[in-house]
Amino acid sequence: FYTYAWSTNYINSTWYVGGTYGVAVGNNTATSWSKSNNTKLTTAIINDIATDGTRFIISGSSLSVSTNIKALIADDFASSSSWTDCLINGSQLFSNGYQSAYGNGVWIAVGVPVTAGRCIARSTDNGTTWSYVGNDILTNGYGIAYGGNNTWVAVGQKATSGQNSAISTDNGATWTGRGFPSDGSTEVLYGITSNYKP
Repeated sequence: FYTYAWSTNYINSTWYVGGTYGVAVGNNTATSWSKSNNTKLTTAIINDIATDGTRFIISGSSLSVSTNIKALIADDFASSSSWTDCLINGSQLFSNGYQSAYGNGVWIAVGVPVTAGRCIARSTDNGTTWSYVGNDILTNGYGIAYGGNNTWVAVGQKATSGQNSAISTDNGATWTGRGFPSDGSTEVLYGITSNYKP
């Protein structure tokens, strides 16, 4: 369906693959596919598709043509009208959204910041409102995961402090920089995952 495929997820017995200019939707066994006709997604580059079991968040670029928003949330994947922009004070979260995750009543999203140092965003009301957290730890945020016990880890491009990751142990409210390896010699970490099952 696409020039490039960037993301995949299996949600509620359905496969989703996001790429350049849209999302492919597959059946449970991934043997039958169709292209989503959601008009908000057909001009987008999809970097990530995440869910909390009820709502979806899609991260990427050019997701909303009129405002160039980089993250969208919906409770009905197929309905274009159900998708709304994720905003902070009326402005886009990131210049390019890379990933989001849900855990313990909280959404965390990461991306390339609009304003330097603001690459981690948090929502505690189902994605309705957002705030920046962990400011200035990472230059860009590329991956996020919830590990249970109120613990989150974000990874990305290290800032001048030399830290290429950040950890939160209070459900995403405050963050501390970390380096992997411990000396932070790796410039960029692009992804992280967790086997946590709620």
